[in-house]
Amino acid sequence: MLRVWSVSGRELAAVNAEDLSDVVGLKRHLRRQLGLPVCLQQLLESGRCLEDGACLDGLFDLQLVMLSGLRPEQMSEAGDELLEYAAHTGHVEVARTLLEAGANKNFQSRFDTTPLMRAAIRSHDEIVRLLLDAGANKNLQDGHGFSALMYASSESRVAIVRLLLTAGADTSLQSLLGTTALMRASVSGHVETVRLLLEAWADANLLDLDGMSALMHASLHNHVEVAALLLKGGASMNLIDGTGNITALIGASFRGHIEMARLLLDAGANKNLQDERGMTALMHVSEEGHVEIARLLLERGANKNVQDDHGMTALMHASEQGHDEIVQSLLNGGAKKNLQNKDGVTALMHASLNGHVEIVRSLLDAGANKNLQDGDGMTALMHASSMHHSQVVAALTAAKSLPCKVS
Repeated sequence: MLRVWSVSGRELAAVNAEDLSDVVGLKRHLRRQLGLPVCLQQLLESGRCLEDGACLDGLFDLQLVMLSGLRPEQMSEAGDELLEYAAHTGHVEVARTLLEAGANKNFQSRFDTTPLMRAAIRSHDEIVRLLLDAGANKNLQDGHGFSALMYASSESRVAIVRLLLTAGADTSLQSLLGTTALMRASVSGHVETVRLLLEAWADANLLDLDGMSALMHASLHNHVEVAALLLKGGASMNLIDGTGNITALIGASFRGHIEMARLLLDAGANKNLQDERGMTALMHVSEEGHVEIARLLLERGANKNVQDDHGMTALMHASEQGHDEIVQSLLNGGAKKNLQNKDGVTALMHASLNGHVEIVRSLLDAGANKNLQDGDGMTALMHASSMHHSQVVAALTAAKSLPCKVS
């Protein structure tokens, strides 16, 4: 067994010499194990310096000396194994020695990451502080457009976020996908990081390439406390994303996040905004079956009779999907029962076609006209008969109204 000792007499490593062919192989092993760059290692045996190509046969105890005062050309030869490696592995004294020796504090590897980014990702606070004190550029971006602040914000490295912001890191930088540090913290629900970024005047209304804001991201992922901070920080609650499909309220409602929906409504979100298809938040929850959010929206005065681009209402969506409780809530709230979509189909026809007998009964009890015809001349009874929904046929036949037209 080959043992490596420090100058102070502390054992640093114990390795099987048979696994290593020469001194440089041992140095590489020490780099992996201890984070010590190869070019800064000098190995001695009984006070004698060992060359990199020297064989390790017959050696049992070696002393490791860290070199300092390297020439600039030696630093350039070290390449990406130097400061970036020390930053990644968290070896503060190695990083300090390298900086003092003139290592490039802004060196970007083949992945365009910098030592500062590496330290931020790995949560090495002291190395981040060391690099910032040395004047490292805090706003460099890698091949994805990510900065050190974005990385720290994604992982909620609060101490590092604070260090970077104190040093003046730019909160408005955007990645190639348009994401900001604030968006990345909002997606992940990192409350304290969001608070720090907003205190540093991060813009809460910047949009990524999908047209999504930090608030939209927080709403979709149900990070209520983050959303509350964003609203307090000036986030607009009525922005529509780039696809025209999402507002913060529509996103929260579609996902079934009732506390998020309540927060947004309390803040004054427009409950009747329509997406690209003309769908409102109430239509989405009626289609998805989120009963409590549907009731909440109705309590807050959401328009229950608005029609989407196909002429569908919230009542039609709920009737088609078989959401009994939502249908009843809509009827109790005064939803119009006999509106027809662009194909002439009513809520009663949707329920009849899909065999939702309880909804058919609720609609009939509320006065739905069972004799209306769609664009093809079909009534609710015809639809139910064509699909062999016998219970629905019985309910429609028993309902008091004008005689039904039966095919």
